[in-house]
Amino acid sequence: MLVPTVTYIQYGNNEGFGSGDGRADHLPSLVEYLQVQQSQVVHTTAKSSRYWIPPKPQKLKINVDGAFLPSKNIGGIGGVIRRDNGAFVAGFSHSLQFVSSPKQVESLAIRSGVDLLRQLRLQEVCIESDCQVAIQEVGADDFELSENANILADIRNSSKHVKDLSFMFTPRTANMVAHRLAAFAYESNANQANCLLLVHCANQRQLPILDE
Repeated sequence: MLVPTVTYIQYGNNEGFGSGDGRADHLPSLVEYLQVQQSQVVHTTAKSSRYWIPPKPQKLKINVDGAFLPSKNIGGIGGVIRRDNGAFVAGFSHSLQFVSSPKQVESLAIRSGVDLLRQLRLQEVCIESDCQVAIQEVGADDFELSENANILADIRNSSKHVKDLSFMFTPRTANMVAHRLAAFAYESNANQANCLLLVHCANQRQLPILDE
């Protein structure tokens, strides 16, 4: 049984985030990380896969990622939705218990991304993950044979409610904001640090165009 602890934030709603009872020691380093990223914002049309590439005009992109440590059977997932100009729309950060594999965690990150899109009634979105196997399984005809078939079925069912939704692989270097959110959820058990991190992103009104 998966037991997620969930933290959501949408731009313009910076109040009412519950505070966990975990540690927030990692917050200063994360805030500093985001500040450095903000100072390096560059609008580019470069095709290099090292960088986060904006979606097409008037469309959205959500990057998702997972973090997992087999010895503890716990994990974390995170994601961030951005516009074609890099502007922050919404984000999520979950801690997970009783998970069993990196691919399972990555699939859960994709599912949470689709669920967030559906919750916010967003359309015309590209979902990016740095787990190529998970992306391939979402589109596979024989996904029922996967050990994560139930998760993949959930993704498919929820995807029907999001118009013009696509799934793409992206390298880790172009997925670092989602990676940091997932790592934060894992390390901090989705405590107050996650909430404050996302509030910081929303207050800045924009996440970096480049993931480095």
